[in-house]
Amino acid sequence: RYRSTEEKATQAYNRGVRLMRKAEAAKEPADKAKLYEKAKEELAKAAGYLASYDTYLALGQVYLALGKKESALDACNHALSKKPNSEPAKACMEQAQREIQEAASGKPQDDGP
Repeated sequence: RYRSTEEKATQAYNRGVRLMRKAEAAKEPADKAKLYEKAKEELAKAAGYLASYDTYLALGQVYLALGKKESALDACNHALSKKPNSEPAKACMEQAQREIQEAASGKPQDDGP
């Protein structure tokens, strides 16, 4: 059956969020990383279908969990551009900026996606 772009985006977003929740609950660091990586793939796919606030915010949070600060900043900035007064998007951006500054002051740098 034919699926619209919106349906594909919603399905990928839902899969990504489910994986993100599983990653948050995972005990083993290797399992966490693997689940966050899968979540990132699904959320990136969703953003490709339909650029929405929720998708970009979730993607930013996943990038932060993966330690990809520059990518997190970019995704959170996209979320903020969709909803300029969003406190979660502002918090996401601030955390990414803080982690980038910490990395610049001596910690390993993020090399993006």
